[in-house]
Amino acid sequence: MLHKGEEIISVNARFLKMLQFEHEKEIVGRNITEFIDKSQRQHIKNRIDQFMKLEDEGSFFIDEVKVKTNQNHQLSVQATLIVIIINGENYIQTITQDVTENHRAKETLQ
Repeated sequence: MLHKGEEIISVNARFLKMLQFEHEKEIVGRNITEFIDKSQRQHIKNRIDQFMKLEDEGSFFIDEVKVKTNQNHQLSVQATLIVIIINGENYIQTITQDVTENHRAKETLQ
């Protein structure tokens, strides 16, 4: 996913499938925080604000966030945010990995 600040610019098919959407147009233009659990929104907004001010491309941040799907299911997602500078403007590339099943497996083992 690519976003400028909190506005989603583009997503790939894998992200669409993970969040149970069928078309990119259902997500593009929306605020990224719409998909993040309310308890984590401010933290992610703060991180995005910091990233939008950085002058070094390649700075990154990894965190685990809870997101909701189009069907209102909650997933645990590892999100890696990377600063990309295009024509002097900061964008953020976010790479996501669903780790929900990993958490369930740990709980089962415990």
